[in-house]
Amino acid sequence: MINKLFVNVVANYIGQVYIAIVGIAVVPIYLSKLGSEGFGLVSFFTLLQSLLVVLDLGISSTLSREVAILKSKAGYLPVFKKILKFVIIAFLIVAVLIIGSINFSKEIIATKWLNTSGTNLFLVEYSLSIIGVIIALRWCAGPFKSVILGCEEQIKFNIINTIVATLRFVIVIPVMSFYGNNVKVFFTYQLLAAIIEFVLFLLLSIFCFKKIEKEVKEDTHSSFTHEFYSEIKRVGKFSCGIALTSAAWIAISQSDKIILSKFLTISDYGMFSVAATIAGGILILSTPISQAILPRMSSLYSDGDLDGLYNVYSLASKGVISLLAPISLVMAANSELVLSVWTGNNVIATHSADVLTCYALGNLFFAIAAFPYYLQYAFGQIRLHVYGNIFFIIIIIPSLILSIKTFGAIGAGYVWLMQNAIFLILWSWFIHGRFIRSKRIAWLISDVLVTLIPTILIIIIFKIIYPSEEHGRMFSFFILASQSVIAFLSTILADARVRKIIKIKIIKRKYEI
Repeated sequence: MINKLFVNVVANYIGQVYIAIVGIAVVPIYLSKLGSEGFGLVSFFTLLQSLLVVLDLGISSTLSREVAILKSKAGYLPVFKKILKFVIIAFLIVAVLIIGSINFSKEIIATKWLNTSGTNLFLVEYSLSIIGVIIALRWCAGPFKSVILGCEEQIKFNIINTIVATLRFVIVIPVMSFYGNNVKVFFTYQLLAAIIEFVLFLLLSIFCFKKIEKEVKEDTHSSFTHEFYSEIKRVGKFSCGIALTSAAWIAISQSDKIILSKFLTISDYGMFSVAATIAGGILILSTPISQAILPRMSSLYSDGDLDGLYNVYSLASKGVISLLAPISLVMAANSELVLSVWTGNNVIATHSADVLTCYALGNLFFAIAAFPYYLQYAFGQIRLHVYGNIFFIIIIIPSLILSIKTFGAIGAGYVWLMQNAIFLILWSWFIHGRFIRSKRIAWLISDVLVTLIPTILIIIIFKIIYPSEEHGRMFSFFILASQSVIAFLSTILADARVRKIIKIKIIKRKYEI
């Protein structure tokens, strides 16, 4: 079981790392082809996609959880089929509403919300029309992705994700070179990629569901109607909690970008998005473990194996921090150098360096602070998470507006960093006290703080040896990469469990020889 979990985590990381690297690597190319205004519109498109998580109403996450516990729930398959059909129909209806609402309001968005002075309004409105269809298609693929993840078919899931990412991020570059370097060509091509993505996930979900049908016996004597409505009520209650959590997550993680899209010009918003994009790679790298452990933790809780659940939780926490800390801390400590090496544009590097520092640290804290939510999700008790997020939203939104009006884009960075640091320390302490009281001190100190120390020491050493000076682009890249790799290895070797495994392997090899 643990071996399969490990394989799923590795598969998720290979897929997500590829997507993160490609998505970040193409940004300088997009900037050169579309300009900061065009890239600002692309960033707004990304923002709109993230906002649709709210409309999900928690259904996709709940559906994945229901698939995960399907095998241990006798006679549940016929009822689940009805639930799945109900969800798919609901998603199709919402997709039509998405297309209609975005097309109806495209002129208002282009002229009243976005600061598009100097930008072709026709291209902006055309792009918004296409964006509506793209978002609807990607939205409709949600239930199919949930079935695949619930079946723990992460390898196949990530193969498709890799193919789609290549189509979306890479192949679009020669397409623009051939047909024209403008947002019209970019978004028209993205529509084609979205259609291909929808079809691929639909076919894979059908394959996965047929496979699980063979493994689970149907109870032909169940009262379908009674069980369907009772299960809809149960699933709906949990979905509402997930929906509120998703809405809160959007308010916390995207409100800065929403407010900035109003107050900044589309060009300045594009430059802000450059820093936000590279820092966002940190969050992308944290996603694979959550995708792998949520179904497993839910299944372990359903089986009553709390010790196994806590073991998976602890290992995953340490693993995420070990991977993300070297990247985010090196990025934060060398923000201007990172941007200069990445974009080759010193103007953008100087303009966005402080923003990158705040978002790199803030995203690290955000990724770590997500773990108490995973624990509540596995227990099926997310009420406290909803309340906690609502409390923070009440404080954060006014703080963002005031800070952005006063300091601009960096004001959003200050708030993002502070809110996540506070949320990590205070909220994780409270939640662990409710669910794993005996481990809350160990989690903060052993799994979090101790894991960060090797990376911090490595960065200090590199700062002493190589102070901030002008170096060539390739040499600077080598220095940054060396810091990250050495910090990662130091963090891994600092874990007693890893050292024990290495010691055992050395002893085995010695005796084999």
